[in-house]
Amino acid sequence: MVDERTDRAAGMTGPSTHAGRTDSPTEAFVAHRSLLFTVAYEMLGTAADAEAKVRWAQ
Repeated sequence: MVDERTDRAAGMTGPSTHAGRTDSPTEAFVAHRSLLFTVAYEMLGTAADAEAKVRWAQ
């Protein structure tokens, strides 16, 4: 079983909590934007197409 510490060490963080409050969807998107770009690039093959798709997702 993977625990939260292992996720953080691997760079996989979910919505964090601060005083019982979770991050907004926008904060979560910004925090994972580079990962989303990487996935889009691997799927589409060009940086321009990947950037367009990630930008569209905002």
